Amino acid sequence: MNLFKEVADIKTADQLNLPTPEVEYHNIVAQPTEHQQEIYYILYFPRTGITIEWK
Repeated sequence: MNLFKEVADIKTADQLNLPTPEVEYHNIVAQPTEHQQEIYYILYFPRTGITIEWK
């Protein structure tokens, strides 16, 4: 990587002073599907020692 830095002309964002757009963040909560819940139970519950009843 050091050799690359010697031969490449690397510019960072603060050196280029490019305009940046405003960002709007949206947190969307989605319910897991039945398949995702099954995978979660298979991976999580054996580690906790909790037993579950399958539907």
